[in-house]
Amino acid sequence: MDDYIPPDDEHVKSVVQFLEMFPEGRIRNFVHRLGGLFLYAVIVWAVICAIYVVVSLILTGTVKPL
Repeated sequence: MDDYIPPDDEHVKSVVQFLEMFPEGRIRNFVHRLGGLFLYAVIVWAVICAIYVVVSLILTGTVKPL
């Protein structure tokens, strides 16, 4: 860790300029869309797991269907 060299101001400025090239809205929309898809996938996965657990409990006779 002794070899660590903190980034100089020029490097930080170049990164900032690089990020400023992109339209902010497009990146934000992309991140939101990705987050939305991920949330949707988690919800679908949870529902499938819940159905699987209920069906397997009914089939094994642990839980009596209503």
